[in-house]
Amino acid sequence: MSADVPGPAADAVDAWLDDEPAARPVRVGDWNLTLRGTHLDDITHRGRRLLSSLRVVVRDHDWRTVPARPVATEVTVEGEHLQVVLEAEHEDLGAHVRWRGVLTVDGDRVVYAVEGRVASAFRRNRIGIVVLHPPEVAGTALRVLHPAGTSTGTAFPVAIAPHQPARDVAGLAWTADGAEASLTFAGDVFETEDQRNWTDASFKTYSTPLDLPFPVPVAPGDRFSQAVELTVSASGAPEAPAAGATAPADRADAGPTRVELAPTGCPVPQLQVGASTAPGDVAGPVPWWTGPVLVELDATGRAWPGVLARARREAGAAPLDVRITAEDPAQLEPVLAALRQGPAAGPTGPVPAVARVAAYDTAGHTTTPALWEHLLRHAGHLPLAGGTSAHFTELNRRHGDLPADLPALTFSSTPQMHDTGRRQLLESLAAQRLTAEQAVAIAGDRPVHVGPVTLRPRFNAVATSPRPPADADVVSEGTGPQHVWRADDPRQAGRGFAAWLIASFQAFSVAGVASITYAETWGPRGFGAADGTAFPAAGPLQQLSELCGWERLGTPLVPGVGIVAARRHGRVVVLLAELTGSTRHLDVAGRLVHLRPWGTTRCEGTSTPPGTTLDGGPCAVLPGLA
Repeated sequence: MSADVPGPAADAVDAWLDDEPAARPVRVGDWNLTLRGTHLDDITHRGRRLLSSLRVVVRDHDWRTVPARPVATEVTVEGEHLQVVLEAEHEDLGAHVRWRGVLTVDGDRVVYAVEGRVASAFRRNRIGIVVLHPPEVAGTALRVLHPAGTSTGTAFPVAIAPHQPARDVAGLAWTADGAEASLTFAGDVFETEDQRNWTDASFKTYSTPLDLPFPVPVAPGDRFSQAVELTVSASGAPEAPAAGATAPADRADAGPTRVELAPTGCPVPQLQVGASTAPGDVAGPVPWWTGPVLVELDATGRAWPGVLARARREAGAAPLDVRITAEDPAQLEPVLAALRQGPAAGPTGPVPAVARVAAYDTAGHTTTPALWEHLLRHAGHLPLAGGTSAHFTELNRRHGDLPADLPALTFSSTPQMHDTGRRQLLESLAAQRLTAEQAVAIAGDRPVHVGPVTLRPRFNAVATSPRPPADADVVSEGTGPQHVWRADDPRQAGRGFAAWLIASFQAFSVAGVASITYAETWGPRGFGAADGTAFPAAGPLQQLSELCGWERLGTPLVPGVGIVAARRHGRVVVLLAELTGSTRHLDVAGRLVHLRPWGTTRCEGTSTPPGTTLDGGPCAVLPGLA
């Protein structure tokens, strides 16, 4: 390849606008793994993916993951013996930690031993090894070995478990495609949680149980030493690679993937966009969005009137979805009084109607009985909802504490609670579908409103530090996520996010989900800049919004591809997106469609399922996304 011709890695960076470390496949004997920065991913034995990842994490007093920087990497293969030596440091948020990890693979045994040293004083919630188990082990019987020498029988949960399925862990044993696998841990007591609560596609076994006190002060010179040993007993290879062990790109030449379009009788969910939280202002709605706007108001501070006023300018005549946080129910009254004034004529035009109002406690991020009672008493004609302003985790764990008469439930979502890697974004899509389905089951016959869905967390739901006051003027200083550490993701302005948006909308679009809210109108966390320059995702955003209220057509979840289909009055529209950087070939209801790497395509037909055929001719490619 010529040096001046971009390769796949350069193309990926151009599409995603990130600095993702290159993946380095390593094979020795019956084992395969991928070295990705400081992560040891997809540890596979004879085609069976036993572990998703081995990694070392440093979490500060607010559970923020201090980024790791590789210092040195050495890979040695001698026959069927492998040694990988990793040296890394974490230096941010006042923390500075250095460690050296040695992975050895020999026969049926993998050992990962880590020695580390603290270089600066800080308060930590966790330092050490974490093991990620692949989602395909859900439902598999699990034997938990305890430090006292006893054991407990359980299983990796099928439904997303609200609480830790394994505690007091010294070892784990399970079966993977006929192979007997076991893990033993040294250097700390471990426990296992279901990370699908945060749309991570994994179960995580981590050190330092949560029932121990945190945060804990550490000082320069403090050391830690941990080790994990994986052993496997297998008589042969499975008939096919384990689910997830092969990247979608590796299957791109297997022939067209058949995509059936099935009637559902359910509408496409309402698409909404969050109000901007960046400094600055716009005179009215941005060119790429004229639909409903979700605005979050912190009633504990003095900034909320300005936040509400700017959101009204952004929404124009479209409705506002209002989410309020408060410490005391009485703080809701001035906000509700302001909301009850619309719809009416304002100085710059009509004041938008209010689609719904929800209120959440600042400490627990849920709708408490006291807040709900106050809403009922003072909201007047305003439509109401409740649930959680935080992750599905809180809805999963605490839905029994919510007022029983909430007419609709809410939860928000971010794929990067624990990991900022591009791989995490892609794997989160399947977990998004699981959270939507489980939220609908919790809600019963009540509608579910998903969002805001943001690439990075817009607030720290698990911080141990006091909340900063919400007093800053939104135009001059911004609000909310503008003041959250690493809330911005450069991928927001990339073609990769444009494709991801379609796939994510497909994942969350299940019967019972009434609305899905994404990102912000404008700014670094939005769909374009304040000067009117649209980001690539603005195209799919408009295309998706046109389908809201149409009949949603059921489509398969194809790894690495997003598919949203809808029909109205016999007209069928299909939006397609490619997320892996490979040319993909799809047979969509009998029509061959070629998807370019990180491209999005719109197909249209006039027939109705079953037996749908789409119009011939070239696909219409969304502007700017070729």
